[in-house]
Amino acid sequence: MHHPSQLLIVSSLGRFIPWKVLKKFHPSRKLNVHPSLIPKYRGAGPIQWAIADGLEETGVSIIEVEKVGMGYDVGDIWAQKTVPIPPGATYPSLMPILADEGSELLVSVLRNMINGTQSDSIEQDPDQATEAPAIDAQIAVIDWWRWNAKKVEQVSRAIMHQKPIYSYVFDHETTLQLFDVSILPKEHHNLRLTSIGMAELNWKSEKLEVQCNSDTQVSIGGVKQKNKKLMPAREWWLGVNEKKKSEGMIQFHMGPWRDETIHPEFKHS
Repeated sequence: MHHPSQLLIVSSLGRFIPWKVLKKFHPSRKLNVHPSLIPKYRGAGPIQWAIADGLEETGVSIIEVEKVGMGYDVGDIWAQKTVPIPPGATYPSLMPILADEGSELLVSVLRNMINGTQSDSIEQDPDQATEAPAIDAQIAVIDWWRWNAKKVEQVSRAIMHQKPIYSYVFDHETTLQLFDVSILPKEHHNLRLTSIGMAELNWKSEKLEVQCNSDTQVSIGGVKQKNKKLMPAREWWLGVNEKKKSEGMIQFHMGPWRDETIHPEFKHS
């Protein structure tokens, strides 16, 4: 019988708990509420990665907290629930939904433990495990040569609250964060954009249009250049020196994240 008379409950902790603390609690009395269907998306960014990967559903899991050295989110599973991801979801919109579902699932597990009706936990299948690492600068840089427009838009929705997606422009130091990102329908494609990473302002929509992988394009409503304020794409474009444009267009690139096997070398104009 699993009776939670003394409990340790954590959620989105992001830190290992010392064994000297964990050993004070019996098995089944140290629980972690994790916002994914474990063993999928172990780690610090499960919500962000589920959105970035374009999933239609994710979930919540109640798992055992393990001691340092075992790894993050590797404990036995007590309960899980699948949760659909609404179209256009962002981290700020999806997180409260998963928080509510997770708290309800936790209460259900605790009640079942008290009543003696809780099923035994099951081990995770390590062969099914995937990682959801913390969001950093490398994850936020757009890989126009590998990502299609859908991927760019998904990553933007996933991490915009934390690290806006960005690209390099003009040189190997200047970055441009991109806001208000949307997929440009095929029938509205800018036919002047013939190379990946090429960008031009659409004077009618007043948005920046960029060529992505797989013959797709995105539309950008706002930008923030390094050391400058956030502004509408049109306002920024008007401030770009014409000498930095080639036939009225600019070229985004990967900067220091360039992989020479796929990314062309950026050359100063």
